[in-house]
Amino acid sequence: MRGDLPEELPPSMGIFPAKSPRRATEVGDLRGSASGAVLPSRSRKSPYVKNLPSVLTRLAVLVALVGPAAAQTVTYNDFSNPAGMSLNGMATLSGNDLRVAPSGLMNTGSAFYSSPLQVANGFDTTFTCRFTVTSGSGGSGMAFVIHNDPAATTALGAPAHALGYGVTTGTPPAITNSLVVEMDLFQDTNKNDPSGSHLSIHTGGLGANDQHENFSLGAYSTPTDMSSGALVHTIRVRYVPGTLEVYYDNSASPVISIPYTFAAGGTYTIGGNDGGLALIGGDSAYVGFTAAMPNTTAQLEHHDVLSWNFASTVPPIFPGNGADAAIELSLNGALSAGAAGQHVVQSTDLMSFRMFSPAGSLDGQPFALVATAYGTGMPPAGLSLLPGDPANVWIDPTNAFILLDGLSPTTPFIPTLVPGGFNWGPFPVPAGLSGLGVSISAQLFALAPGLNPVNIGVSDGLDLQFP
Repeated sequence: MRGDLPEELPPSMGIFPAKSPRRATEVGDLRGSASGAVLPSRSRKSPYVKNLPSVLTRLAVLVALVGPAAAQTVTYNDFSNPAGMSLNGMATLSGNDLRVAPSGLMNTGSAFYSSPLQVANGFDTTFTCRFTVTSGSGGSGMAFVIHNDPAATTALGAPAHALGYGVTTGTPPAITNSLVVEMDLFQDTNKNDPSGSHLSIHTGGLGANDQHENFSLGAYSTPTDMSSGALVHTIRVRYVPGTLEVYYDNSASPVISIPYTFAAGGTYTIGGNDGGLALIGGDSAYVGFTAAMPNTTAQLEHHDVLSWNFASTVPPIFPGNGADAAIELSLNGALSAGAAGQHVVQSTDLMSFRMFSPAGSLDGQPFALVATAYGTGMPPAGLSLLPGDPANVWIDPTNAFILLDGLSPTTPFIPTLVPGGFNWGPFPVPAGLSGLGVSISAQLFALAPGLNPVNIGVSDGLDLQFP
């Protein structure tokens, strides 16, 4: 099935002001498959939609342009070059591995990235680790730590069951103002540990963190013992504001998923709210690892991190109005992970788009995909869908073209959001775009009953750059 950009682009879908139609030859012909139906070869000019006021003709112009923010990334494919890491206590290197705590009575160590990393807007981090028993059955464990403790990159908590971040009856004190994901390798029944091999998210809010399960926001017992030097484990921690997820050994879905924000915190498994953290500059924290050994030779092992990748999420360059609507771009069959919604598209690429409702609340609702072409480095000024809104429309109403139109009642084909997403493509890059230094901003406008007075939801926009 085919989805064709009409030869004459409609000047209005009921919310854009009328103007002289532009021909598709100005931007090339977008061809490909659209899930569910055949798009018309020519779209009729759409009249004013009575139940959707002409909101874009009343947009308030934003006084300042929104510039792109840079995502932060940390990549250690191994630790043959540990530059950028601050090692404390007994933390050391072992070949190409970061040995956070070597085997030995009460050995404790920590390793933090030397600069604060952005976490508040979201992040995705994956590390591989190995726990090699040297005596007895092994014990204690390691933690992935996010904190804004006054000790900064030198933060280090207590040994033994405190795992290098918590507290025991002696010193040192626990790491404060922190959130950790434990890899706990011993069941301390007096701490209410669920098993002798488990993951658990712990926080004390602004105060001291604690290894007792009363401070847990969620836990998972692994199906096999993590203490085996023959096994390399993969831990992924993903935070999208509102949800914190932990994946174990490449699991397709998270083994722990909890409601959480750094500002408001989350709910302890025993009840009550932790209150969240105070971040550096409101968005950043020190990030790294701690580990510890017990005070008995019957439970000794090495705690190694073999690789670590971290990527922060930055606010989109073209933010929408918070609607449950989104667009994804795939290039050559692979999802494009452009930072802040920016994507570089080469002339040989095949493009596909997926329009969807992430939480499913807008499934079944019609939508329109609207775009504006502009010169590279000159994004359109941000506009507001309604007076008083922050900038959330990045389409120039006087220079817009409609790629898919489900908001005009006379359109022969009405695209709607569906479970799994409305897929459009693949199609080649239009010849007229390549080599001209042209960019296109694209946004999804979906019917969103009750969201605002005009019942329109606007997705975060895409910034497609054609070098």
